[in-house]
Amino acid sequence: MNFEEEPTATPRDYRPGQFSLWTLLLLSTAIGTLAAAFQLPQQCYEVDQQRKQLEQLESASLSEPWKMINCQRRYPGSVPSDDWLIYLPPDHQFQIACSTLRSDSETGLPTSVAPLTPGEHVVAIRYAIADDQWLVQTRVDDQAILEERLPRSWNPQLGEYSPTRQIAGIKAYPNQPYLLLHNEIFYTPDPGIGGGKSSRNSQTGLRVWIEKREP
Repeated sequence: MNFEEEPTATPRDYRPGQFSLWTLLLLSTAIGTLAAAFQLPQQCYEVDQQRKQLEQLESASLSEPWKMINCQRRYPGSVPSDDWLIYLPPDHQFQIACSTLRSDSETGLPTSVAPLTPGEHVVAIRYAIADDQWLVQTRVDDQAILEERLPRSWNPQLGEYSPTRQIAGIKAYPNQPYLLLHNEIFYTPDPGIGGGKSSRNSQTGLRVWIEKREP
């Protein structure tokens, strides 16, 4: 019987720079491993520095609490809770500031400010409709030290976004540039998203913070 001989397999031609899929996978894994190995020491260093800062802050607040700024919500757990018990250390000058415009920082804003003396204070943040206007007050020790009247459009009463709402307390060194107590951005109509309202186009809100006062 005659059988046809099995054809000899022709070796595949490889061009320079051509790799198999398996080789590329191994190469990608190796590069990722090396990159992680170089980044890990830096990440560990940053985490360690943050840990040391937190330990210093906690140590100072326990051993020398009179040198720290301490702000605690007066009625924790209530919604909303816009009353704060505040302690300001001696040998420093502070002021409380308020803005009724939306902003992501405390710089460049039209603000109202009033001095705060060292010691203990009760700060209450209030706004309500009075005589067809919004009356916005920042009260310190039951005295309205900052007050502003605004049109009804300032707060359309559609809701608000408040990233500070869940903060129960703040402790900080006196050299902090500011301590944010209250931050609200009011919703405005927004047909482009579900629910028809959002804060992304809003230009108004309420922001109250404590900052150092220049001598």
